[in-house]
Amino acid sequence: KWDNIRLKLYDARANRIRPLLDDKILTDWNALMIAAFAKSGAVFQHQEFINIAQKAYSFIEEHLTTKTELFHRFKDEEAAIPAFSDDYLNLAWAGLELYQATFNEQYLVDTKDFLDNAINKFWDLENGGFYLTNDHSDQPLGLQKLIYDGAIPSSNSVGLMCLVKISRITGDQSYEEKARLLGEFFSSDLIRSGSSITMSMMALQFLNQNSGEIVVATGNNDKSELKEFLLAEFIPNKIILWKNSPDELIEIAKFTAQQNQKNGATQIYVCENYACDQPVSNLEELRAKL
Repeated sequence: KWDNIRLKLYDARANRIRPLLDDKILTDWNALMIAAFAKSGAVFQHQEFINIAQKAYSFIEEHLTTKTELFHRFKDEEAAIPAFSDDYLNLAWAGLELYQATFNEQYLVDTKDFLDNAINKFWDLENGGFYLTNDHSDQPLGLQKLIYDGAIPSSNSVGLMCLVKISRITGDQSYEEKARLLGEFFSSDLIRSGSSITMSMMALQFLNQNSGEIVVATGNNDKSELKEFLLAEFIPNKIILWKNSPDELIEIAKFTAQQNQKNGATQIYVCENYACDQPVSNLEELRAKL
């Protein structure tokens, strides 16, 4: 009886005009999804989540980027609308999380490129901070700089975190200087409404407290337990850099050039402000040091 009723109802509704289907693919929203899947996949050791993040990231690389341009929207096999600052900055964040999940150096290279492009295109040279767009003609009330985090974090909140982290990874202090300028520009908002700008508050905590760079130079011994601990353990303000060979990372994280394995054994360096302690060689020693 109910099946017949449902069929009659379906046939009647089929005569109505269907609502439009919003099936466009947005770079900034998908970048947030990529960051979430990559981080959760790393923490929970769930490879399927990491695979989803990598597949989505590859889609953006293939369909929404050219050698010189990033686009905001993909629909009907067409990429369109020049990217906004949050497209670049959210992708930079996605690259950081994918690196922490996979230790594929290319993601760090991409992150730095996206961040540099955001700086070149959207950075306010006079006061600091990222404009949402660089098209003056499309902003009758002037270019906007957003800091409040709603359902999704603002471009400046994400940018602040990316600036701090890439500064710690590369040792390039110019990124940290920009992070401080951004924080200073929005300081009154952060003091007055910090609970509405939580992503920025996390980034400021990362900026003003000591971060820990953990450099793992892998040897021939089994590293699975070590990797699982580093990814899953809650270590505030940690950045993990993973070297499978002496040449890895030296272009983007030059301070790691001297951190290498010893006689085939994995060496783990705990660093702060680019100064590294004597290495430890096993998980028990690392736990004690942390």
